[in-house]
Amino acid sequence: GGTEILTPLQFILDQPTIPDYPRQVFVITDGEVSNTRKVLTYIRKNNKKTRVFAFGVGSDASEALVKGIAREGRGTSQFIKSGEKIEPKVLSTLRHALTPALTNLEIVFEGLTEEYKEKMNVFPDELPPIIN
Repeated sequence: GGTEILTPLQFILDQPTIPDYPRQVFVITDGEVSNTRKVLTYIRKNNKKTRVFAFGVGSDASEALVKGIAREGRGTSQFIKSGEKIEPKVLSTLRHALTPALTNLEIVFEGLTEEYKEKMNVFPDELPPIIN
């Protein structure tokens, strides 16, 4: 495909965020990309402080790309076909984006010996924001 999404996404996601506020990114595409896997991997690597929502516009929008962006970015996806009203889908997505998130979460294990704590593998290292 001729659509270039990775470079602009890298530029946006590499910018510093405002502390305690997850960044919201909206991607609008009408086509396919040749590097879908790279795009999705980059979004996944940056999804702790950024939510990515995706809109596919028209019949040529890649379902794998649009749904993958939303899945890896912990957002939602919408498809807008020719002649379809855009407002309801945009408003639905904005409602999801404006849902408050719990941030800076921490799990504390009490009552464990230091020896046991050293043997534990806790994943993920940093919890992503929790959204309804």
